[in-house]
Amino acid sequence: MTKSFRVLILAFLSVGVFACGGGGDSGGGGGADDTTPVSFSGSVQPIFTTNCVSCHSPGGTGAVLDLRSTLSYANLVGQPSAVTGTPPSGTLVVAGDHASSVLYQRITGDGLAAGEDIMPQGLPQLSDTDKDTIETWIDQGAANN
Repeated sequence: MTKSFRVLILAFLSVGVFACGGGGDSGGGGGADDTTPVSFSGSVQPIFTTNCVSCHSPGGTGAVLDLRSTLSYANLVGQPSAVTGTPPSGTLVVAGDHASSVLYQRITGDGLAAGEDIMPQGLPQLSDTDKDTIETWIDQGAANN
């Protein structure tokens, strides 16, 4: 095989690897990425409906924060936490800042006082993908979309 032929084959192989996604970072993680807009109604509310509404609705143990689809956005974004004096306290969703959002702290355990349960309380934790979706939605400005 001539040297120029080997170089040509190597060039084709290199193009093929990069065209198929090899050799670079695909983003990974399995959750929402930071550039694709996260829809509240299409991505975040279904997480609440599946995992939270059984308690966070009238008659539930978390009824003080109603997360049903017609009320959840207004009850979360820019609203003070009903629990004060015990970390975390503050604003439930601080648009653009997941780390300061009590909602995010409650679903991840970040900033919880000793003995406080991660939400959903008494049930399996949200998947990493669901947590990432909520984090990205908050960081993108917590739009009502």
